[in-house]
Amino acid sequence: MSLSERVPVASIGSVTAGLLFGVGWYVWIDGCATAAMTDDPVKGEYWIPGLLQTIALVMVNVLNWGMLSDDAAFDTDNTAAMAKCWVFFAFVVAFSGIIGAVWIMVEENNRPSGEGAMW
Repeated sequence: MSLSERVPVASIGSVTAGLLFGVGWYVWIDGCATAAMTDDPVKGEYWIPGLLQTIALVMVNVLNWGMLSDDAAFDTDNTAAMAKCWVFFAFVVAFSGIIGAVWIMVEENNRPSGEGAMW
C-alpha cells in the first residue's frame, strides 16, 4: 500500500498549511521582536490580519468535509446546511484578513516619507 492510499490528500494539505502558518508566525514574531528594539515598533493593528487568517485556518480544519456532501439542505437533519454556513463564515473571516492586510499595505505605502500623518 502506497503512502497516497494510506494518507488522504486533505490531511497532507492541512499539515502543509499548518506548517506554513507556523513558519509565517515565527517570522512575524521575530520581525516584531526586532522592530521593538528600534525606534519604529510594530503597531497593534498589524496583528489583526494574521489573527483573522489563523482563526479561519482553524475553522476550516476542524470541519469534517464529508458533512458538506450531504444533500439535505434544510431538513430536520441539517448538518450539511450548518457545515456550509460554517465554511462560508470561515471564508468570510479569511477574506477579511486578506482585505485587511492589503488595506494596511496600501495605507503604509501611500504615506509620505516625512514625519507626521498626511492629514
